[in-house]
Formats: sequence, structure tokens, C-alpha cells
Amino acid sequence: MIRTFALLSALLLAVAARGTTLAAQVPTSDRVFKTMAQQRNLLPPACKAGAAGGGKINDLISDLRRAAGQADLAKRKAELDAVRPKFREAVTTGGQATNAAAWIYLGRADLYAGDIVGTDIAFARAQKLAPDCKYETDRWRQLAWLALVNDGLNFVRANNPDSAKALFQQANTIYRESPSAYVNLGAIYANAGQNDSAIAYFKQAGAIAGKDTTFAEDYRASLVNLGIVLNRAKRYDEAIATLEEFRKLAPSDSAGIRSLHTAYCGANQPDKAQPLEKELSLPPCSVAGGDASSLMEKGVAAFNANKFVEAADLFGQVYAKQPYNHDALLNQATSYFKAKNGPKLVETATPLIELEPMNETALQLLEQGYRETKQVEKQVATVTRRRSLPARLETKRITISPTDIKIGLQATGRDARDAKDAPIKAAPVNLTFELLGADGNVVATQEVTVPPLASGAGQEVSVAAQGNGISGWRYKVKS
Repeated sequence: MIRTFALLSALLLAVAARGTTLAAQVPTSDRVFKTMAQQRNLLPPACKAGAAGGGKINDLISDLRRAAGQADLAKRKAELDAVRPKFREAVTTGGQATNAAAWIYLGRADLYAGDIVGTDIAFARAQKLAPDCKYETDRWRQLAWLALVNDGLNFVRANNPDSAKALFQQANTIYRESPSAYVNLGAIYANAGQNDSAIAYFKQAGAIAGKDTTFAEDYRASLVNLGIVLNRAKRYDEAIATLEEFRKLAPSDSAGIRSLHTAYCGANQPDKAQPLEKELSLPPCSVAGGDASSLMEKGVAAFNANKFVEAADLFGQVYAKQPYNHDALLNQATSYFKAKNGPKLVETATPLIELEPMNETALQLLEQGYRETKQVEKQVATVTRRRSLPARLETKRITISPTDIKIGLQATGRDARDAKDAPIKAAPVNLTFELLGADGNVVATQEVTVPPLASGAGQEVSVAAQGNGISGWRYKVKS
């Protein structure tokens, strides 16, 4: 079950505020226990106050040294479980409450046992008593933190975000001076569509990373991701401030430029958006469909999170706002394919092929739609049509404004076959590109010829046209 960020935030604040209050019995981390089992020698703390020790705890230190030296994990755990309450008693009722060394050794004992909350509390108290011991306690915190973060990243790679999230949260409990776990938590929540939680974590990551140039890359990642999620949440003014700061650090980053453009459009600041449109050939706000870029990002995140029905709906909204954005329609069809929704797959792949009849991927999707809806004759006809294509035509770039459009495509020759599997000789293909207005009427046309291409051979195809009110395009194969 996914906890809401409000509960998580309260928990972290409670842990940070407990200071000298000792933890009750809490679940321990087996990962941390096994990681710390590699630490077999109990050396005295490197800081002066921590090394002072004291007669009343020296016997306990000897017990802890013996426990730490155990190679057998079961025996190590049993001895740690025996000595930890004694340290706890020493700092509560045994007169050692102001002894930094006692708190450090208690923190180590808890860390060896995998009790990260107890460790955090003990080390925080030691640092308060002896600020010069921060390096010492941080060194031990980082050992556990690294094990948790690395395993969390492994869960991310394995597409197991819930397990990754739990480990990143534990990592932030034991050590809070690195932005890495916060950035990854932000990404997990963003991919799950939980914008408020993602925003909070990206802000925390940025606050930490911004204090140390060592974390410059993390700082940039925090800013751009925060800006993207703020756009999704339609908090455009905040997004602008964040992404303008990012642009100072990474002025040529295309993701940052696109996101800042989205923020300017969303905040109804087209004058600020125009320089970015020229820089990256972006459509103006009036053509871009307002928050369409944000919807596209949400659709990609939903698709990557295996929420295919939600992704399909978002991509459909993008296409409704940007009728030139055929990728949105292709993504919608792909989402329905992944969702195994045959009728919707046919419904979305069909208009895409009407727009781009030489789009081989669209034809493959339509084949699958007919297969799932058991329309065998149409499936066979679509397979025959696809196999007879002399070339596949893929859109690579679009530059569009209300008065002109430029389209760059790549034609690649195919091993074309007829219905009887006989080879079809390569021949030129004449295309008519139609540039459409908002009402679907043709504003301008351009004739293009794709030359005969051997299988695998490539040829760039360019289209450039002018006309008032251009907002979409399609092409037709001339017979």
C-alpha cells in the first residue's frame, strides 16, 4: 500500500524532532544488519569527545566489541540484542546522558543491529553534545545510507517502485545530507502521477543539493524535474521561477527549454515564450494547445507506470489540442495495444493511417486491432497492404506556426511483397501533402516524390509550405 506524502512528512518530522527520546522497539533493517556485519573491528571514535569513553561504559564497549567480532550472524544478533538495552539504560538512568561516547556507541550498536531510527536518535544526541563528532557519526550513517540507496536503485531498475520507495525513505531517515534518495523518491511519485509528493521531494533534494557544489548535477536534476511536475500541476508561476533558475545553469538543455516554454504558455506569457520558440523551433502558445506538453509528459509517465488506459486518455487529449502531433495519436494507439483493447486500437490506428498511409508501425497496430477483434478479412487485407509498402515513412521533426510549416521525414526502402509473396520492384512514390486549418480544410498543398529505394536504403524527405491558420497536416499517396 502506498502511503500518502502527508503521512510520510509527519513521520520524518517526528523522527527528526525526537532528539534525546530513545526509540521504542522498532522493526530493523536486515539489509543494514548484513551490511554492518562486514564491520568486525570496533575502533574508538575518531573525535576527541567520542573517544573519551568512561569507566561506567567500558565494560559495555568490551561487550559490543565482542558482538561486532562475531562472524556468525545469529550469534552476532543475539549478542547485540543483549548489549543494546544496557547502553540505553546507561544513557537514561545510568548517569551517562551527557557522555557523547556513550551515545556514539549506542548508535553503533543500533546500527549494527539494523535499527536505523535508534541510530539516528543516538547519533543526533552525540553530535549535539559534541559537534566535533559530526564527521564520525556521518561516516557511519553513510555506510547504511549507501546500502539502502543502492538496493533502492536496483528495485527501480526492476520496475518495483514500492520497494524502492521504502528503501529510499529509510535512507533519508539515517542520512539526510545527500539529495540522491530525495530525487529518486520525487521521480517515483512523479511517475505515479502523485504531483504534490513529487514536488515536495524534488524541493527537498534541491534545498540539499544547492548548498554543496559536489551535488551540482543533482541540483540541476532536481530543478528541471520540479519544473516539469509543477507544470503538470498547473502551478505555472512556480514552474517559471524554477525553470528560469535551471536555464541559468543549463542554458542549452532542450528538456528545460521545452518545459519553460510550457510554463510561459500556461501562465499566459506568450511574449516570453517567443524567444524559446525561435531557439528550438517550438510551436507558439496559440498553436501548442496550452498545457498539451504537460499532458504529453503525463501520458508518458502513465505509460511507463503501466497505466495504459490512463495514458491513452492523456495522449488523446494532446491530439485534440495539437492535431499536427501525430506522435500523440501513435502513442494513444500503442497504449490501447498494451491495454489489449482491440476496438479502441482499431479506432485510433485507423485515423493515423489516414493521416500517414506509409506509417508501417501504424499498420502493424491496426493489424493487431483487427486480430483482437477477430476481423480476419480486414486483418489479412492490412497485412497485405503493409507488406506491399515500397518504403516506410517516419516523421523526424516538425516546425509549425499559424502561417507556415516545415516537416522533416525519413524514407527507408523495404523488401516489398505482393499478396502471393512475389517481390515488388522498387518504384517512385508520389505524395501530396495537405496542410490543414483548424476546421480541417486544406490551407495549402505540396507535391513530394520518394525515389525508388533498395531495401534498407534511406532518403530524407522535406516539406515546407505557407498558409494562414495552419494547425495540422496529412499526406496521400497518388495513384
